[in-house]
Amino acid sequence: MKHILMIDDVTTNLKCATEVLKKKYKLSTAKSGVKALEFLEHTKPDMILLDINMPDMDGYELLEIMKKDDEYKDIPIIFLTAESDMESEAKGLEMGAMDYIRKPFDPDILLSRIAKAMEMDETKKKLEIIANKDSLTTLWNRRYMEEYVEKNHMDGRGVFMLLDMDNFKLVNDNFGHLMGDNVLVAFAKTLRECAGTDNSVCRIGGDEFVVFLKNNYTETKIREIARNLIATIEFEINRILDFDEESKISVSIGIAMKPEDGKDFRTLYNNADKALYFVKQNGKRGYHFFHESTNSIQDINSENNLIDLMHLQMLIQESDSSNGAYRVEYGGFKRIYRFVARCVERSKQDVQIVLFSVSDGQNDEESEMRLEETMLELEEAITASLRRGDVATKFSATQYVAILMDASLENGKRVIERILSKYQKKKSNPDYIVTYDIQSVNKLP
Repeated sequence: MKHILMIDDVTTNLKCATEVLKKKYKLSTAKSGVKALEFLEHTKPDMILLDINMPDMDGYELLEIMKKDDEYKDIPIIFLTAESDMESEAKGLEMGAMDYIRKPFDPDILLSRIAKAMEMDETKKKLEIIANKDSLTTLWNRRYMEEYVEKNHMDGRGVFMLLDMDNFKLVNDNFGHLMGDNVLVAFAKTLRECAGTDNSVCRIGGDEFVVFLKNNYTETKIREIARNLIATIEFEINRILDFDEESKISVSIGIAMKPEDGKDFRTLYNNADKALYFVKQNGKRGYHFFHESTNSIQDINSENNLIDLMHLQMLIQESDSSNGAYRVEYGGFKRIYRFVARCVERSKQDVQIVLFSVSDGQNDEESEMRLEETMLELEEAITASLRRGDVATKFSATQYVAILMDASLENGKRVIERILSKYQKKKSNPDYIVTYDIQSVNKLP
């Protein structure tokens, strides 16, 4: 039931309106502009019937106050007046009133005018939504985001995240634009779910999206959000594609802080775009803050290990009925992992999962042979360092994963130190670098 606030200093008028409207609308009343403003502080009605001629504060003055407040300015107003001059009516309409109703009012005319004004207001709201929505993904569009950042949060703090899909052109080239549209829709859906209802998400155009996190966040929390966005989106998008490993969709993010890196949309967008460009020029698949040094390439690479680990965690939690989308050699490892996760939930036992990654930055036939040799040396170091109850398997051509049972984070790092120490003694190819990331199984998403 729609809620109407009627503001009139004459009690008889309020009683008459109540009798006419009570069957179709919820009606609240106020006998002055001051009382009306007090009411609006805690309740927002769907419409206001406003008497023009009132003592202390007339209807024009009250409407002027309301139009300056973002909370009240969009409430539809119908003026009530005993005056019949065209000048008063024109003034009210120019100020934004939707209609005029003469007093004393006819019940049928009152109901008809209110119903028509309600319908017009609903149509207006629908048109505004259409104008501010991206037609393909149904996310907000750039026009809405500009207003959201500049008008609604001009003086507040926030985080402007500009996201771009790496290799998206390959989707259109290999699968056609219809599949490309499906990927964009899936990207938008996942992004909306990850961002949550408190934040705003929009599609700028093409494969470029924005997430605006309102309020204040620590840099640690922002990094966590960025990593989660990348890992989750990549996992969901690549489930519907059939790319080889080198062509899989990945995500890059540029981050600008409000107000430090800008207060208006244009400045925040430009600075986030510069941070995004830095990621694109340094291997893609990662995130970067605009205020960070442009020499932090290694930081991005090390963060990507954590992104890989989050992707791995989601992968090995997938059920075996996933229609064969992931045909991996560690099916037994997946079953063990799920069993361990259930045990952890019941016993609260500390268990760590570790992802080791090998890289050298080269890509030729000779380096591939050296890589195989390096992976064997790493495997030997891992096998020699793990206890009987631990589990390990090769995850990819350059990665190895291990589950450390009954181990705290501190103990897990000691095991890793032993592994790396043994590997350093064995390694025959000094160009290769082994990095790792570790996380508790009982903290998995």
